[in-house]
Amino acid sequence: MTRNGLVLATLLLAAGCSGGGMEEENPGSGGGSGGGNPTVWHQASVSHNDGGWISPPSLSIAVGQQGTFTLSLDEGHQLSRISGCGGSLNGLSYTTAAMTADCVVTAQFGLQLYQLQVEVLGLRYSSLAAAQAKG
Repeated sequence: MTRNGLVLATLLLAAGCSGGGMEEENPGSGGGSGGGNPTVWHQASVSHNDGGWISPPSLSIAVGQQGTFTLSLDEGHQLSRISGCGGSLNGLSYTTAAMTADCVVTAQFGLQLYQLQVEVLGLRYSSLAAAQAKG
């Protein structure tokens, strides 16, 4: 092999040993080099009817991590039901369980209910009444 060919071969070999072009997002916790795994992400999306909103409309959450959605109610409405992603509700915040797969948070909003109490000639009557939708 000529001197130029040897220099070229050495440079190519050195460049090939310098490592890859992709870094790991989640390096291993043990000492030494390498050993980590790339982060796996899952999608948590939302579905809801009229009467309120969930934001953001979706989250990309790393496996094993939790995500939080914020609920907003339209005037005269309440949250009737919410479920999905193994989550829990605290006030108007819905937090997913630790992510293991893609999932959907589903919320149902309904008209706000009010307690009505009417007294007529000494008789008492109570009932629940739904607010009328404005429009």
